[in-house]
Amino acid sequence: EFGEIRDFHGTEQNVFREYEKFYRIPPQQKKKQKATDLSDVIDFSNIEANTAKNKSLIIEIETPRGFHSGQYDATKVKAYSIQNVPGLCFIPNPFTPDQQRFWIQRILQDFTVGNPTNVSNLQKIETGQPEVFWTEWKSDYKAALRWATVGYHFQWSHRLYSDAHRGEFPKDLGELCSDLAHHVGLDIIPEAATLNFYPNPKQSMSGHRDDAEDDMSKPIVSISFGNSVIFLIGGKTRDVAPVAFFIRSGDVVIMGGESRECYHGIFKLKVRADDFNLNSN
Repeated sequence: EFGEIRDFHGTEQNVFREYEKFYRIPPQQKKKQKATDLSDVIDFSNIEANTAKNKSLIIEIETPRGFHSGQYDATKVKAYSIQNVPGLCFIPNPFTPDQQRFWIQRILQDFTVGNPTNVSNLQKIETGQPEVFWTEWKSDYKAALRWATVGYHFQWSHRLYSDAHRGEFPKDLGELCSDLAHHVGLDIIPEAATLNFYPNPKQSMSGHRDDAEDDMSKPIVSISFGNSVIFLIGGKTRDVAPVAFFIRSGDVVIMGGESRECYHGIFKLKVRADDFNLNSN
């Protein structure tokens, strides 16, 4: 099993669901509410701060030397994997504050508001029809924005991609993902991306598998900006206990190999929120 940290076996619900409930932490603890024990959550940003058990699960990956990328600081890249989670790779934040600001603005302004095909969950708010309308940032929509897509647009109802629902994939985003995958020995030419937004600390992404792509041999590259979260990854069924680790602003998770087919999810956690401070509006 993948990092058994709590004895949830024998419960009526599946094991992954029990871990979800355990780590779904309210944004503010009540006065008499016992704080959730996070000692079993792996922290890649500070290896020495981990418990002895967690340290034994962390494996450093050798990355290529002399590799350069204009999208992030390739000289500071370190990569790790987790024992018993084959194919999962973690790159702690390789971005400078300026680079983070650049990508955050690209995501919000160019990939969401200025996206030529402009596919997001806000698409029908004004017109009630699947038309392109969101051409400028509207702060009133910020709390409602949950996702946008670029490249091939995922069809949520039918769970598929098709040429009939396709936009241009941003060149710089494609290069970013390809370069990051290169650090861990993987190759990818991105064609689709989902941009997930979590405007409320209570929001999360329940355990799921990304299995709608035609070629499951290619990895998923996930890049996060904003406040910290807890990420869970289990096995190919919900009966496998997941392992938990922190994701902080700028961190990169790459799921290749067996991990590509594993259940995973994220859980909002306002912990160490001061580590996300880019001195920007």
